Amino acid sequence: MRKITPEEREQFENEQVLGKKAQQIYDTYIQEFCTKKRTVLFMSFQELPLTAEKEMMEVKRMLYAIDTLEAEIIGQIETGKMASQVLDEAEKQEVH
Repeated sequence: MRKITPEEREQFENEQVLGKKAQQIYDTYIQEFCTKKRTVLFMSFQELPLTAEKEMMEVKRMLYAIDTLEAEIIGQIETGKMASQVLDEAEKQEVH
């Protein structure tokens, strides 16, 4: 791996911090919220008659919004983890 520039290091450090914050928020609030909302929406969906197309589409839209939110946060967490790996590798190279 090539040596990273100071600008790249700063960017990786920012991504690392954001990833850690996202992980903390996800673990503390978002994960449980998403799980509970999915359960409520699934139960609501099961109770809908087959003729309730608008309501079914609304449930689907809400599930999509929850899935998108969760995927975005998980993506930020993963980006932070990758940034940490890059920084760790860079530090190892600087030592050698």
